[in-house]
Amino acid sequence: MSFQLKFIQKLILQLFINNINQLQILQQLNIKSNKMIQKLEKLKSQELSNLNSITINLQNCNIKCQDLEQLFCIIKEGQYLQLLNINLSEQQLDKKCLEKLGEGIKLCKSIVQLQIDLQYCKIDDSSLSQLMKRISSSKILQNLALKLRQNDIRKSGFQKFSKHIQKCINLNNFTLQLQNNQIYDGLSILGQGFKNCQNLTTLSLSFKWNQTSLEDAILFFSLIGQSQINKLSLDFNQNKIGDSNIMPLCKGIAQCVNLIQFQLSLQKNELSSQSMNQIMLSISSLINLNKLSLNLNQNEIGKDSYLIDLLSIENCKNLTKLSLFLVNNQMKDIGAQKIGLALRNCINIKNLFLRLNENQIEDEGISNIGYGIAKMAQLNELQIYLKDNSISDAGVTKFTLSLSFCKIIEFLVLDIQSNNISENGALGIGMALSQLKSISRLELNTYFNCLSTIGCQKLAIGISQCKFITYLNMNLASNRISDEGIKSFGIQILKCENINTLNLDFNYNSITVIGAKFFEQQLPKLKCLTNFTIDISYNDFQKQDYNQLGIFIKRCQKIVILSIFFSSTSPNERSVGQKFRWRCLKAQRTVLFNSKN
Repeated sequence: MSFQLKFIQKLILQLFINNINQLQILQQLNIKSNKMIQKLEKLKSQELSNLNSITINLQNCNIKCQDLEQLFCIIKEGQYLQLLNINLSEQQLDKKCLEKLGEGIKLCKSIVQLQIDLQYCKIDDSSLSQLMKRISSSKILQNLALKLRQNDIRKSGFQKFSKHIQKCINLNNFTLQLQNNQIYDGLSILGQGFKNCQNLTTLSLSFKWNQTSLEDAILFFSLIGQSQINKLSLDFNQNKIGDSNIMPLCKGIAQCVNLIQFQLSLQKNELSSQSMNQIMLSISSLINLNKLSLNLNQNEIGKDSYLIDLLSIENCKNLTKLSLFLVNNQMKDIGAQKIGLALRNCINIKNLFLRLNENQIEDEGISNIGYGIAKMAQLNELQIYLKDNSISDAGVTKFTLSLSFCKIIEFLVLDIQSNNISENGALGIGMALSQLKSISRLELNTYFNCLSTIGCQKLAIGISQCKFITYLNMNLASNRISDEGIKSFGIQILKCENINTLNLDFNYNSITVIGAKFFEQQLPKLKCLTNFTIDISYNDFQKQDYNQLGIFIKRCQKIVILSIFFSSTSPNERSVGQKFRWRCLKAQRTVLFNSKN
């Protein structure tokens, strides 16, 4: 096969230790053996000149120094190369290899975006310093990402690292992942380096699994506050911080008044309600903030008697996007009420993401959250996850009724899996949905409730009023739905004429071939449908029933992606299911056919 690279914009080198099967050049060049480096030497420099992006995957390949040297001697010919992504993870790289890597990168004079994956490579401070020394020689580098998970990097390596990073004078976006190293302190040393990066505006740091001390966090944030950084992401997950060590972090955060985007992850750190209050109070000082993401999953919030107070968030008047992750705490109704009270005053928020799974929330709590959301007149996107709480019909009805006041919502995700919702709750949800005329994307998960056939019908009637919906994802599994339920759903869904993507999960119900066949008959009437997925596993099907399905799907002229999930408990049933697949393939559709065993 000839190498014609004139119009190729991306070169992907996937060098694995597997034997080479074939070399294909379409929009990308895929190479599956490190022996193919020699073949690249045949490429003429002019054939590389149009490349602006190269991705190299050498994961777990036992790469030698000479391999890296040879590789970069080839790709340096790409005089317009701007983006380089290289994966060298899961292999031992010594200091000499890191030097060769750095020297190779240095040869690529036009790179402005660089990502290097060195996870699980046993890299120490000295090796990292040698790499950074060479990377920092680039005066045009703008975006840099280093993935250094599970190496042997310590505080002692930060001093030289900081010296090198501040030489990248045009760097504006930097990501550093240091999960599971030996970093116990030294945050302020890093901060000094970032302070001197005069053009750095976006910084993302991960210290997960390090037991990092926050003693010098105040100085670290002070330095960040003096820099040009306005978008900051920090991951301190699973560091055993505890309530006694949270104050330096909080005092530090309050100094970063220039931040417009802030993401803080403190999952699984033994933090109580008091710590949460202190964190929220410090964030309230960030008056320019417009996007906030706070992850406090798997802590001890609500366990103590200290009352949760989130009202300080109202000071962030410019906040338009808010994400709160509070999974597996003990918020209960009192905590949910505090969330609702805080949301009432966040009137400028357009995107709200709440993950409140496993929090012992009952009807009063979810109702109060609803009351808060009802005041958010600018809300355009809402994603709320309430799996494994104790919410019944009364609570979900009041909550969804509140949603009906948010007239401009276009994207709604409501996850009420594993609660106590019956047909009455489904009626409330359906009535609320019928009022949301602007919805274009809806995802509803009611798995493992008791909606029943009547509840399914009520939901379908409500959804049918959403005339602009184009994407619908419904999980109705384990809800005691019979043929009449899926039939009604099929009839009502036809009123949503603009749907192009329909994903339905009806597994573990009481549907027979009669209901499934009737539903299938409706599909060709959805003229815009291009992507259809349905799961009808573990219903009341006999092996001969598959012969009656698939006839009408082939009449769906626009479907290009089709996924069907059946349950097959024997080779005979699987072979019968293949007949269904054959019908679909005969219609020249792109079909993903799956059987669940």
